[in-house]
Amino acid sequence: MRRLFSSICHYFYDHFSWKDGIVLIICVGVFFGTLVISDQIFDRMPHLEDEFAYVWQAQVAARGEIFRPSPACPRCFLVPFVIDHNGLRYGKYPLPWPVMLSFGINLHVRDYVNPFLAAWCIWLIYQLIQKILSSRSAIIGALLLASSPFFLILSSTLLSHTFSLFLVLVFFNSWLDIFPKNNDKLPFWMLVVISSFSLGLLMLSRPLTALGVIVPFLLSGFILLITGSHQQKRLLYVMAGIVMLFIPVYFLWQYVLTGDPLRNPYTFVWPYDTIGFGPGIGRQTGGYQPRMAILNARASLYVGMFDLFGWLSYSWVFLPLGLLVLIIHRNWRALMMSGTLFTLIAAYALYWIGSDLLGPRYYFEALPACVLLSAAAIDWLLGRLPHLNGGQFWKAISSWRFITISTIFVLLICCSLFFYLPQRLPRFHNLYGANRDRLQPFITNDRPGITPALVIVHITQSWTDYSSLTELSNPYFDTPFVFSLSKGAAMDAMAASMFPKRLIWHYYPDEPFILRSFQ
Repeated sequence: MRRLFSSICHYFYDHFSWKDGIVLIICVGVFFGTLVISDQIFDRMPHLEDEFAYVWQAQVAARGEIFRPSPACPRCFLVPFVIDHNGLRYGKYPLPWPVMLSFGINLHVRDYVNPFLAAWCIWLIYQLIQKILSSRSAIIGALLLASSPFFLILSSTLLSHTFSLFLVLVFFNSWLDIFPKNNDKLPFWMLVVISSFSLGLLMLSRPLTALGVIVPFLLSGFILLITGSHQQKRLLYVMAGIVMLFIPVYFLWQYVLTGDPLRNPYTFVWPYDTIGFGPGIGRQTGGYQPRMAILNARASLYVGMFDLFGWLSYSWVFLPLGLLVLIIHRNWRALMMSGTLFTLIAAYALYWIGSDLLGPRYYFEALPACVLLSAAAIDWLLGRLPHLNGGQFWKAISSWRFITISTIFVLLICCSLFFYLPQRLPRFHNLYGANRDRLQPFITNDRPGITPALVIVHITQSWTDYSSLTELSNPYFDTPFVFSLSKGAAMDAMAASMFPKRLIWHYYPDEPFILRSFQ
């Protein structure tokens, strides 16, 4: 044991610097921090309709399936954004994130998946900035991302954005390792596979996000095809070929579920839920129009000014300076990745609805660009002025500049973590009325004589009277409690007929801990 411990210590001593150690501590802090937010604020359960659908799909994927037979009474077992069509029940969302979440379900660590990915994102942003700026900028970037309320809040939910951000950062890092190659630890073929698969999975998971991310790299790839070496051109063709293989997978998924490779499952929920402009797109009168895209972007960016780094309404303050610094230094690789901030905003202008409840989450994958620009600006401000021979005056100014900017940066981080975040988080507690207190009557009543049971829920206040309880059930109806949404006596009887061996209870949420039998 002592020899093993000594070997581990020597490995870390040889491969990790003290700067790496600082960032690893930040990663651990983010992991536990997001776990605490998930537990104390979000109650480790779904709140948004998207989350209910993701969890349902993940539970199905955990058993190696992508759909289930529709129940005899589909309306009695409603799940948001889960569709019943041609005798099949399936979620409207693409599979990569539900499959990723299913691993956590099978390992009984579902609520750890996003915090784990969030910790990885800190390490990946550190590696990314280190490759194109400096180690000091990389540590600044890691601190910026780790203290971002936008990042911490979304990484504490069951939404797919942290997984998408992880894929984006893997793609960015692997691209930098390939063009030009600066990673001697991994062979070329592995870097190409990692880069291609991360982008391909992003295309499957969030196609519009992938479009916004890939545009600057298409421009860079076009330049490489003109000016690059023969090997670089060959690698680009291979990467493009692998990524293109993911496109038919998306249409195959649509065909398996809907019977039409061109039919997006989103349109089964809302026929107007598609991209583009014009009549029939979106809920706006006359259809979605370009002027509405500007209004959506303005609303989302307004919230982003606060949530990005938690510096009141000034989270954007370093972005213009960072862009100027990169232009002056002609750091084209950094500029290319920073461009995703603008291309993502442009890509989501094609979608009819904005997002601001949990921050501008449609722009979440632009976080690397925002962190990169802000880190470049702060590092430049920290930098010392040129030393003149014997110029003690200039050295003194340089020292005061470093101390002043460092102090301001630390105060900004503290403002985010100890002022803004504690003010922002309580707004999400009991979001839409979903909380674990609703589950307690059934956790305490899970005993013989009560279970196995079908519980017919009679809504008394809001839809979450029912939806929150599905946290104790699953798509296979093999849990101690199965919950049905009351839709009248006839449909309640139909739901009960599906479970002849279960006890039937009626539940009114305004009378917790009371189960009624009307048989």
